[in-house]
This record gives sequence, C-alpha cells and structure tokens, in this order.
Amino acid sequence: MQILEKLLNDEIRVRAGRNQMQAKHLSEEIEAVLTRYRNKSLTSAEIVQRLIEIAKEMRNARRRNEELGLTDEETAFYDALAGSSEDWTADPKLAEIARELVRSIRNDLTVDWTRHENTEAAIRTRIKRLLRKKRYRPPAKQNGGGAGGYSLDAAAQMVLEQARVLYRYWPDVPDQVLFTEYQQFA
Repeated sequence: MQILEKLLNDEIRVRAGRNQMQAKHLSEEIEAVLTRYRNKSLTSAEIVQRLIEIAKEMRNARRRNEELGLTDEETAFYDALAGSSEDWTADPKLAEIARELVRSIRNDLTVDWTRHENTEAAIRTRIKRLLRKKRYRPPAKQNGGGAGGYSLDAAAQMVLEQARVLYRYWPDVPDQVLFTEYQQFA
C-alpha cells in the first residue's frame, strides 16, 4: 500500500508543476482515502482498491486529453476552465477555448512577465475577452452549492494562475522542452 501511495503522490507532484486542477483534485482524493483508513473506516484491501481506482482516473484523464487532441498545456487550461478535473468526459467547446487560450496567452508573454503588473493585466483582459467571445459559462458549484459556479473573474483568475505555473520560466524554457519532464512520467 505504501508503494502505491508513494507512486500516486509522485505522479501528483509532477502534475502539480503543470496542471494545478488535476493535482489538487487527485491529491484531495488520496488524502480523503487515507483519512478514512486512519479512522479505520476502510480495510487495507479497500484502500488499495480505492488507490487503484484513483490511478485509473489519472489514466482516464490522459485518454480524455488524447481524445480531444489536447497538448499538456491545453489540458491544464481545459481543467482550469472546467473548474475541476472530476468530470473526465470530453467537452469539445472547452477544448477549443483552451487551444485559443494557449495561443492568446503565449502572444502576450514577455521576460519576467509575472513581475510586471501591466503585462499580467493585459493577459487577464485577453482571457476575459476570449471567454466572453466564446460564451464560456463557469461550471455550477459542486455539492449543491447555490445557483451557478464561480464568476467569469474567478475563471479568468484560475486561468491566469495556471499560466503562472506553466510559463513561470518564460522564455528560458524552449517550447519543445516545456513538457519533457512531465512526459517522462506519463
């Protein structure tokens, strides 16, 4: 069980450097399972089974991305727009928006862009404009929480935070090397 847990945590650590939403969701799932185990709500066999199910979810997420033809970059924005990576079904409209976000954001990136408020503001504005143009609707809150999900501003902020993670070393990391580290673990 400890080996499986370590492997999953290593995968999550790699994903966290590229896709915050997937890493957060999977990390929360693993922690919830481990908490139930520590509280003696699950047997060892049940926890191993649940950890295997989480590993299958990771594999299904990868398949969804392949089905949509998304790069790892586009997938990160797709998950940010989806508000969660819990729903592993493919949404072509979100995939199209994610592709356009990658092109749009990359056009505005400059050296040390995260340290320049005006550059970040321009990127945030482009994100919002694109989301409005594509008639993006934020997902409904989960767990029955109210009408509608988070606002367009919150969605733009999530996309901007994902951009900070992906492009934190821009332009020091060439395009073709950007996801080499992630792909060697995939």
